[in-house]
Amino acid sequence: MGQSNPIIALWQAALLGVWGMVAAVEGRELWSQRMKPCSPPLFVFGASYMDVGENAAAMPFREGSEREPYGLDYFDGKPTGRYSNGRVITDHISQGLGQDIMSPYLRDVGTGFRNGVNFASSGSTARNSSFIFDGSSSGGLFSLSIQVDQFRVFHKQALKMYQLKKDTAGRLPAPEDFPRGVYIIETGNNDYNWLHLDQNDEALISSVLEHIEHAIQTLYLDGARTIVVFDIFPRGCYPDQMSRTNGPDDRTEDGCYLPAMKVIETHNAGLREMVGRLNDQLPGANVIVFSLFDMFMSAIRNPLKFGLKYTHKSCCGYGGGEYNFDLYIKCSEERIIDGELRKANVCENRSEYMMWDAIHPTDAFTFHIAQAFLHGRHMEPPFFIKEMCWLQL
Repeated sequence: MGQSNPIIALWQAALLGVWGMVAAVEGRELWSQRMKPCSPPLFVFGASYMDVGENAAAMPFREGSEREPYGLDYFDGKPTGRYSNGRVITDHISQGLGQDIMSPYLRDVGTGFRNGVNFASSGSTARNSSFIFDGSSSGGLFSLSIQVDQFRVFHKQALKMYQLKKDTAGRLPAPEDFPRGVYIIETGNNDYNWLHLDQNDEALISSVLEHIEHAIQTLYLDGARTIVVFDIFPRGCYPDQMSRTNGPDDRTEDGCYLPAMKVIETHNAGLREMVGRLNDQLPGANVIVFSLFDMFMSAIRNPLKFGLKYTHKSCCGYGGGEYNFDLYIKCSEERIIDGELRKANVCENRSEYMMWDAIHPTDAFTFHIAQAFLHGRHMEPPFFIKEMCWLQL
């Protein structure tokens, strides 16, 4: 007998807890009698820009985002497994739609999935790869394909609960919510992490795009019709990459790390080509690219427009200087060096910083990203989510 996969077993066990809780809840109305929300449900896939505590729920006490000062400016100042001083992008999108903040898929205490589900897992990749798994870290726990499979299980179970009339409290999406939902994918950056950012590896880029395309096609076959894929942010402009530069020859006109920018720009161009092709091939599909790259570059070039003073410097980090970044003392970390305890510091005027830590934006800038999403900016082809408002007359 072969051993079962511990990761798959982990989320299957947690899922059983969710269904048991939902089935036990007493409600006053049947599904057909519920009011429909005036906004589409969200089904979210991706990495740390979207993770609302999935890794922390799956493997507690292993993420830096579970330690202070993460969560400093929201959630009563306590860390929640989000890589932010407050909220992440989907939190702001949900609130902008008048919905409650989303729960991670694996959290089964006090969870409600009426407005959708968040499957995003910090450190995850688009490809079926992960970091070395020794139990010490939950980074890269669920790749994109695993997240999509988790959704397929969730969808099947939700439909079964509806058919058996067991979700009388309305804690799950109704069958008609799945085709009218908005499916958000933010992935790819971690596939190019560190070792690959110095080389424009066409084979690697093609592989990443193929896995994203397969995920979109799988979701489409499972009923998804509106799918928004985020392109990759300008990683070469982030503190962790800019600190690697050796001189003016490896910088862009904006001062960003050129080798990393070339990789990301090649990926993003391929993503747009692929999305255009899918819209031609999949009947009734509306696949859209939301450009994180353009959003960040707009802030870098026009910081005052977003109330920013610092676009290349970490608010939470160590070392001070131009980037406030040290590879060995990251946000929430401390280390004894030369007999002295040194730990990451936190800036006071956080709303003036684009970057919270070396690779994640502040709550303040994340709000601007969500506003752009909600108002249809940086979308290709054009998409305005509030046009999907569904009123019950």
